[in-house]
Amino acid sequence: MKYAVLTTKHVAGHCLWPSKVTDYTVAHSGNTTDVVERYVKACEKRGVKASVYYCAWDNRNRFGSRTPSDPTAR
Repeated sequence: MKYAVLTTKHVAGHCLWPSKVTDYTVAHSGNTTDVVERYVKACEKRGVKASVYYCAWDNRNRFGSRTPSDPTAR
């Protein structure tokens, strides 16, 4: 194995690191482990290249956009 990829934030919006931009993060969860930091350190220890996937789209913060599933969009 030469590299690994961690999904750090998907469309649901939960951040696997203690973000200062949102409260939807590990810092405000039952387990406050900075998953991204632990992942990078574990990869470095084993000589594996650490990669991350970060989804900019966020279902929690739609910034005024609307979808057909919104009750008021019909």
